[in-house]
Amino acid sequence: MPSSEEEELRRYAIKIGKNALYNLVREAIGFTCRFFVLLIMVSNIPPLEYGIYAIARIITSWIGPASFFGFFAVGPAIKYTSEYLAKKEHEKARSMLGFSALLNWFTSIPVAIAFLFCVGVLIGFFNVPPSLLQEAIYITSILILNLIVSALSYPFVWSVVAHQRFDVVASIDSSFTIATLLTAVY
Repeated sequence: MPSSEEEELRRYAIKIGKNALYNLVREAIGFTCRFFVLLIMVSNIPPLEYGIYAIARIITSWIGPASFFGFFAVGPAIKYTSEYLAKKEHEKARSMLGFSALLNWFTSIPVAIAFLFCVGVLIGFFNVPPSLLQEAIYITSILILNLIVSALSYPFVWSVVAHQRFDVVASIDSSFTIATLLTAVY
């Protein structure tokens, strides 16, 4: 008969295996959907407009690393919250999540807003034809606003991850990814 320590290790191993499987499925769905969205976009959008979209994506990809929280603190925030939850120190877990949320909002959202105000200047670094400049500014602004809305929801995602509920993360992420594919198809 296995000892309680061996039983606990077995439970952790099963949990890790399930979480790894959920992440694998999430990544597979995400990769497959993004691949098909890319195929649809490339086949339906003229090259010049696709280039504008690519520029907008490049500019928005700079926002995460430009904020302190996006670059350094997400991993430790989830790690410490998870450790507090494992020790049943729920008040410390809530405090960590609250502090992390505030730190995220006060670093990444102002960076995104600054990018929003500088969209014209940022696009100026690329060779955008004058006839497409307004379209480029509009598309980039929409993507930046999307990042701001996403940043508001990050603490919820971190909480779910800290609770080791990768099934929930995979379900939500896969649902949004599939919805993105469906919007591209229709």
